[in-house]
Amino acid sequence: MKNVLLIIVFAFLFVQCKKDDIQNVNDEAKIPVKLELSMNQDNRTLFGLVLPEGKILWGNECGREYLYMAVPNCTIYDGKVLGEMIELTAEFDIPSERMVFTGEIPESKLLKEGVVELYYFGSACKENNVLNVKKLYHKGTGIHIGMNMVLSVQKGNMEELGNYHLAKITATVSIKKDIKGNIYIDLREEKIENLNSIVKLDLLGIKKLYGTAVAPQYFKVQWNEETMSFEEYREEVPNSCFYVNEKNEKYCYISLLPKYKNVYLESPRGRIYFDDLRGGQIYIGKMTGDIDEALPLQWEYIGE
Repeated sequence: MKNVLLIIVFAFLFVQCKKDDIQNVNDEAKIPVKLELSMNQDNRTLFGLVLPEGKILWGNECGREYLYMAVPNCTIYDGKVLGEMIELTAEFDIPSERMVFTGEIPESKLLKEGVVELYYFGSACKENNVLNVKKLYHKGTGIHIGMNMVLSVQKGNMEELGNYHLAKITATVSIKKDIKGNIYIDLREEKIENLNSIVKLDLLGIKKLYGTAVAPQYFKVQWNEETMSFEEYREEVPNSCFYVNEKNEKYCYISLLPKYKNVYLESPRGRIYFDDLRGGQIYIGKMTGDIDEALPLQWEYIGE
């Protein structure tokens, strides 16, 4: 049975939607939403130390990245209040450190000025199919109420590391008018919180990782009708493993979810112990220069 570690994310009271019955919003006016975002500005992310040239780049094979705006209290259905995820997209020809995300929100769900949270789920995309992330929908209404990522399908390649990146963005909401007088919502990023960690490992000749550090395999954000808030979940699969390093590279970079007790990685070479695994951290051995020259974590032989 999966163990679920729960973190409650309280909905901001000053950001809300109108509470109306479920309605067909296909014919409803849509309000444009825009957010310009850099993962590297003002050194707000330590992950910039890991990736080439010290920068996290937006980008995947499908040429499209996504943010999900977690809007609380949008609709009342069967006596319960629902929140909704509003999708923003950014398209690109080549990977970039700065992206402009755009989308639309129905007029009846127009945000008030204040603060809203958005989630970034890196997408392992191939032939327009996202392999590691899926949307979650409310059964009664079909409203998009959450997102789920699985980390066990990652391969450990440097170039794919961003596809397993998780982040929460806090943004201020401003309602503006363009030169024609049309209303649009401008989001300004205030804070980026990385929700996963990265470890650098010597995996030459190793194809399988196990141990308690890989047990948290799923990260989910979902609206909870009882608490009337979006909540974050880390779902654990006991005795699980990651199949990695299919290219048999000397060094691999693995994305892991937070875990705080009895944390270790294991391979045929031994174990690596952690006091804990915290979000937004980079775990390496000795730093001797840039990240390419940094030593990996050292395996500890555990005997027969």
